[in-house]
Amino acid sequence: MRTVAKRLLPGRAVSLIGTARRLSSLAWNDVQDNVIAKRFPQKPRAISFMANDICNSKCQMCLIWERKRDKELTPAELGGILAQPLFSHVADFGITGGEPTLRKDLPELFRTAIRSLPRLQSASTITNAIRERQVIDSVMESAEICRAAGVGFSVMVSLDGLGDVHDVVRGRRGNFKTAMTCIGAFTEAGIATSFGCTITKSNAADVDELMDFASERGLYGRFRVAEFIDRLYNAPQTEHIRSFDDRERYHLGLFFFRAEHAFEPHPTHRKTYRSIRGMLAEGKPRSTGCPYQSKNVVLTARGELLFCSPKSPIVGNLLEQPAEPVYFNNLPIRDEIREKHCDDCIHDYHVPETFQEKVSFYKEHRRRARKYDLARLTTEASRLPSGAPIVPTANASRDVLIVGWYGTETAGDKAILWSVIERLRRRASPPDRITVASFHPFVTERTKAEMEIPDVEVVETYTHAFERRCREIDEVVIGGGPLMHLDALDHMLHAFIEIRGRGGTARIDGCGLGPLVGEKYLAAVRELMRLSNHVSLRDDASAKWAGEGFSRSVESSCDPAVDYVDAVRAEVLAGAVTIPEVAPNDGFDVACFLREMTGEYAGSRSPSKFEELRRSVEQALVEVLDDLSAEKTVRLFPMHTFTIGNDDRVFARRLVRQVTEQAGADLRTIAASKLPTTPKELLAAMAASRRLSLCMRFHSVLFAECLGVPYLAIDYTQGGKIHAFLKERNRLDRLITLDELASGEAKSRILDAAFVSELRPGGLALGAETR
Repeated sequence: MRTVAKRLLPGRAVSLIGTARRLSSLAWNDVQDNVIAKRFPQKPRAISFMANDICNSKCQMCLIWERKRDKELTPAELGGILAQPLFSHVADFGITGGEPTLRKDLPELFRTAIRSLPRLQSASTITNAIRERQVIDSVMESAEICRAAGVGFSVMVSLDGLGDVHDVVRGRRGNFKTAMTCIGAFTEAGIATSFGCTITKSNAADVDELMDFASERGLYGRFRVAEFIDRLYNAPQTEHIRSFDDRERYHLGLFFFRAEHAFEPHPTHRKTYRSIRGMLAEGKPRSTGCPYQSKNVVLTARGELLFCSPKSPIVGNLLEQPAEPVYFNNLPIRDEIREKHCDDCIHDYHVPETFQEKVSFYKEHRRRARKYDLARLTTEASRLPSGAPIVPTANASRDVLIVGWYGTETAGDKAILWSVIERLRRRASPPDRITVASFHPFVTERTKAEMEIPDVEVVETYTHAFERRCREIDEVVIGGGPLMHLDALDHMLHAFIEIRGRGGTARIDGCGLGPLVGEKYLAAVRELMRLSNHVSLRDDASAKWAGEGFSRSVESSCDPAVDYVDAVRAEVLAGAVTIPEVAPNDGFDVACFLREMTGEYAGSRSPSKFEELRRSVEQALVEVLDDLSAEKTVRLFPMHTFTIGNDDRVFARRLVRQVTEQAGADLRTIAASKLPTTPKELLAAMAASRRLSLCMRFHSVLFAECLGVPYLAIDYTQGGKIHAFLKERNRLDRLITLDELASGEAKSRILDAAFVSELRPGGLALGAETR
């Protein structure tokens, strides 16, 4: 029927029919779960069976391993329970523990489930993979039993980090190696295999490296945060469970954003990751549902029934009582758990997107697409009069909105934001209220804490709240960053249209121009310039372009981030700032602030030529770092830690791995920061570097120059903002072009700066300066 429809109907019609069918299915599921189930409670659809209550690992987040072997349901007893009418609709059956492979009859348990559950579609198990031969044999046999019966089968192997990181969490030396052996064996046998990572205090900083490892090897896994779970007897484990400090919570917020957008393929699990991020980084309640609220149950090795693992009491023993009355008569207990505990439960239970969520997302997506269409906004802006010139310091606005690239900010953007706000506060009549528009408010809320600007509000860009603020304010400022060819210019133009339509003030403060390609973006920037009452650009090249290309008179001023460096310079140079992950006595010779090459800076190169350059640059950096770390201590620091805009830590880890692999058995003293680092801490790292700061991100160059420390600058902008900045500062001798780096020409210059040249306080190595 579907094939016939595809032949007879236009492609769009087939697509709409498919969408309607999916939405109808979601709507019916919602009705079943939220309407019918409340009046007519449904039988369970899935069972999590704890096959035993013992374990041979010593996990930080679980104390089952302290238990002694107790009652364990035999296959016959399990069959008697599962054959009861309560479980006639069960489609999914998972065996957990303890450690389920410690049961020699594990395959027989699956066989029993298949015989006893008439609607069974899928089965699964999870293992710590400590006794690799026993685990492999048991899981393989279980998988074959399910395959022969036409029942899907999957296995999850616990993997909490790489090498010793995993072994520490699991309390078993060598467990990482056995886990990888089992994953390899199961994958080779064609079994659906994944890994499960549980995040505790001790491995929180290392989970990104595990995701790198999995991505590079094509491994799939799930990430969860350790939770207090009654059936794990882990109430005393407060040192390890949900005991993260503010930096770690923010780091995990960034991590789960990355997991959602760059790793996890399934919408259901991406939804769970959004919920976890909200709980950790934003202090929100759980935003996703839980199958144990309506469809799933837990069966213990003793035959006890629970509504969920974390908080459910035992509601009855199914060896002693009929299942249906135990289940249905105790449903008020499940309702009580939902009322008291679910909002704060971070456990990784998953439910699909609901009909309401899907429709709400679609409606909001359509609304934003219409309202923030850049071409439409540009046309609307063209009907407004040009902005009359003002003197910003004399302005007396009471309510100011700052827009720009916030919510994805780099360390430089954070310094800019501090400076823009500080300038507003230094006015003779400072504003009463300052709001920052942010694409991802949890990022900007962290910026507020790092930059010590707590009394600033944050509103999410594109939301109704953002639009309301645009109608309320009397001044809007594009606060730093580049005006470049990105669709996000749309919200800036929307804010300018709102404020100029009421005769309020619109300003561009400390921005740069470019890269800017495409008439749509050129036209939008042209209107932003025209509507502005005052334009301040951060370099002479941008100011010249504005005059020639946009016929706009502008003020050329320094990047706003300079003000921040000047404000904290004395504190930083006095050594009063602690550098995270660096012990007081563990200094380093070379501090690196590197970024991955991205396509927006390809310039006139074709994609293939740019990719060739990108690979050459990366290999050149590996060779430089290899030579540096053979004799000096090298540390890589991130100027940016968010997936959007490319997290520098991902690139740094890759460079470190390549250096380590290339060195083989030879010792290399090189490391990359794991956790996010504040602008002040990055400045402290530059000041602490004994020989050289090797800079690549634009604001790392600015930081080093304004701080007065020895540095070299790799110009990834290929004659753009880095070249412009250094030219204005008369520091082009510090510049390394990509071609110089890729060809190997710059290598000796970098090594000379780090090894040979004498250093003078507050300046570049003397030898490098004379080149």
